[in-house]
Amino acid sequence: MKNYANLVLSLLALSFLFACAGISQPSQYDITFAVSGGVYGELDPCGWPSNPAGGVARKVALLNDLQSVSDNLVVIDAGDMLFKVPRPREINKEAAPSKMDLLIRAYNEIGYDAYNIGINDLALGTDFLREFESRAQFPFISANIVDD
Repeated sequence: MKNYANLVLSLLALSFLFACAGISQPSQYDITFAVSGGVYGELDPCGWPSNPAGGVARKVALLNDLQSVSDNLVVIDAGDMLFKVPRPREINKEAAPSKMDLLIRAYNEIGYDAYNIGINDLALGTDFLREFESRAQFPFISANIVDD
């Protein structure tokens, strides 16, 4: 995940440098990255009542807005879809399959291009993760997980 963060930061730095240098690329090379992460199984908005954050419906609305202004939108998630910690409480484990199913269906509908596996995504084991990967219409990726 650290490598992924470095990649995103590098891309942002390059974009900034091109903008500052006055260098513009032809429009066919314009790419917009939408990166989410740390959903932690939250399906509904959370936070302050005056400024709620998160939630699947808000994510869909934001990405629809981005898709309306960008022909080349790449949507990726940085991981930790279900849990904040690698050893979740039993009640969170019980709710995990139904939440994961809803999130995978939402990500399919949104049109995610890739999902990076976070450390907390492995909390229920690789079999659990593989089951939902098989339902996804996008690849699960990672640069530092070895499957024996």
